[in-house]
Amino acid sequence: MSDDAFNYTPIDCNLYDYVEIACMYRYPVRVATTDGAIATGLAIDTLIDKDKAEYLKLAVDGEERLVRLDTLTALEPLAPNAKFGKVRFRE
Repeated sequence: MSDDAFNYTPIDCNLYDYVEIACMYRYPVRVATTDGAIATGLAIDTLIDKDKAEYLKLAVDGEERLVRLDTLTALEPLAPNAKFGKVRFRE
């Protein structure tokens, strides 16, 4: 098991619901992570790797990008009339 996966901390189930909704409706989203990165893309799916770390799969400029869920600080749907607004995962 890799050090990163060993240190993976599952996110709260209530927050996970927002990630799932974004994927279900394939919302364009903006995400921010703990390292200060911001990505904008289409929420495609979630996945769990062999070490049990969970990810959000985004389509960014025609390429897939994985964002580890425990690094999220914010998720913002960019679709008009989205089912939720900007969600903060941590302060």
